[in-house]
Amino acid sequence: MQHLKEADGSGKLDINGKLSDIPYHLVARKDDNQAYSVEISLSAPRDWLLQRGFDRQATLVIESGKRVAVHAENHVGVEGPISVVLTSGTDICRSPEDVSDKYPELKL
Repeated sequence: MQHLKEADGSGKLDINGKLSDIPYHLVARKDDNQAYSVEISLSAPRDWLLQRGFDRQATLVIESGKRVAVHAENHVGVEGPISVVLTSGTDICRSPEDVSDKYPELKL
């Protein structure tokens, strides 16, 4: 897997219909079969998430308007770490142009 590019963006996190501004980070890679993949991650304070009713999954609206499911690795509760990392699944893209169309922040 070849690391291609990283970028940051500013989006909105939708938790139970409540939208909040939040920064996120994107990573683009290319595998040995010439497939391109993009993953998104963000970090948020545990208590902030809990106040909004977050349990394990939310929707991130990225700069392009695309809605991306993000999740915590484990259930988020008061006993957990004070900072929670949410990640998307891997989005497989056909070409650098496909990556750039879906994720303009990366501009491959």
